[in-house]
Amino acid sequence: MFVHRAFAYASDVAENPVDLTFSASSHEAIQLVIAPLVEQIYEQLGYSIEILTLPEERSLRLLENGDIDGDIVRTLEVTRKNSSFIPIWELGIAELVMVCQPELKCDKTALQQRNKILGSIEGNTYFHDILAGTTIRQVEFNTYPQLTKAFHLKRVDYYFDVINHALGERSKLQGLTSVQLQQFRGFHILSKKHQDKIPEIRQAFKQYWDEMLQQKIQQRLATSGTADD
Repeated sequence: MFVHRAFAYASDVAENPVDLTFSASSHEAIQLVIAPLVEQIYEQLGYSIEILTLPEERSLRLLENGDIDGDIVRTLEVTRKNSSFIPIWELGIAELVMVCQPELKCDKTALQQRNKILGSIEGNTYFHDILAGTTIRQVEFNTYPQLTKAFHLKRVDYYFDVINHALGERSKLQGLTSVQLQQFRGFHILSKKHQDKIPEIRQAFKQYWDEMLQQKIQQRLATSGTADD
């Protein structure tokens, strides 16, 4: 098991633990799966980390200002647009989907309906790219629970969600009408001010991430009894 292993170089780091602060999305998969696994890797290296749930735009501002040390996972497009941090390791591939009220048409043309309301999480730059040139009314929410609640109460006609198939998340769309809009790759990122730490952290992800993720996936599938197609 992963927890019984040790890195050859971890003992020196553990004697002088470094506290690091990371931002993270409010998305359930990140909060319940990805963030705890990332935290476990850092703990094995002797680092104590703090995780702040923040919207992407605020997270990026804090990273640019050097106020936080990294982010649990952001898209590759975000890392390409910002020079203050470095992608450490690819954590997986996800898809952006639009969930639709059942009585409405569900395709990209829905984004041109001026009289409809689209809900999304505030501050996500990849949403901005998708929505460029559209006319649908947009309402932003602070967290995913707030967003999905508004949808079920029919306060919004559509909403954007992010689905990771490897984590069995496709099942949460059962009974809902949805359309895939885009796929993207998610990377754990670290501020450039910690460049000296990058080799050991990257090595830790390389050695253990896939195994840890597979263990977590199997646990979730065993609990739910289902898997995505």
